[in-house]
Amino acid sequence: MILSVVGIVVSFLYIGTESDRKSSTGIHQDAKERTQNRHSQRQQPPKEPMPLQAPPVKSVARDPNAANHSPVKLKQTPTSENSRKVEIPHDPPKIAAPPIHEDLPRVAIIIDDIGNDLAMAEKFIRLGFPLTLSLFPNSRFGKRIMDMAREHGTEIMLHLPMEPEEYAKIDPGEGVLLTSMSREELANRINLLLDAFPGVKGVNNHMGSRLTAEESPMEQLFEILKRRGLFFIDSRTSMKTVAPEVAQRLGLPFAERDVFLDNQQDPQFVKEQIEKLIQTAQLEGKAVGIAHPYDVTHRVLRQMLPLLHKQIRFVPAFQLVRPVS
Repeated sequence: MILSVVGIVVSFLYIGTESDRKSSTGIHQDAKERTQNRHSQRQQPPKEPMPLQAPPVKSVARDPNAANHSPVKLKQTPTSENSRKVEIPHDPPKIAAPPIHEDLPRVAIIIDDIGNDLAMAEKFIRLGFPLTLSLFPNSRFGKRIMDMAREHGTEIMLHLPMEPEEYAKIDPGEGVLLTSMSREELANRINLLLDAFPGVKGVNNHMGSRLTAEESPMEQLFEILKRRGLFFIDSRTSMKTVAPEVAQRLGLPFAERDVFLDNQQDPQFVKEQIEKLIQTAQLEGKAVGIAHPYDVTHRVLRQMLPLLHKQIRFVPAFQLVRPVS
């Protein structure tokens, strides 16, 4: 009897111990499976992320020594044209041309004294309207500016130095035409200067208050221009100019300056002179303005362009020359 009871107790104790062992084994098995699952998830390749839009790239200042840097402003040094190379972009940005309004008055703007500042000449060309550059003969960058102007369809004239009343106290520069020259000397100099710039459309005078008042040298100049198919625009540096009468007699295509835009390098003055030029064009149907390669002139023109395009139509100078009636 006692042995039976002991056997029963031992049996219950064995069953309980086995149950606890199985329970513990199950717990350890679950933990092992969860650990394996976590390792399995880590080993799976990550899903490909959705493409993200690249952030805007900030512009970075270029190294001034880089090969494709923008043109630098030139220092005026007495080196020769060929002794110094200046980078000029081969493909400058295109500027959208404004719509052409045939009914608007026409205005030609001539930039005189071009040739010794390559960077400034480029700035005027890039304004994007049909202005006219008048090149100094024998200038430092004259040939290079002429090539650049041709690439952009910009009209080129020759800015001929002529004797002023105050000569020789005031020197117009190399290649000046003088009243004291013989006919042969004058003809040789005129032809020499014109031959150096093939492709110019016409000529205007640099200074010349004395020579433009003399009929003989002006007649000789106009005969040469007519044979070459060129025009003349009188800068009107003298009230005594005989250019209109001589041009009429010879049948030379001719025009004359209406307004100087920048005798004073002051923004307000330049603005008022441009407004005066516009008023002249509105009264006469056309007008010729002469300016110079000054930074203030470029800045005011650039600022006023949107308004000017609504009031007038810019044209190259040759479109305003006519035989004098």
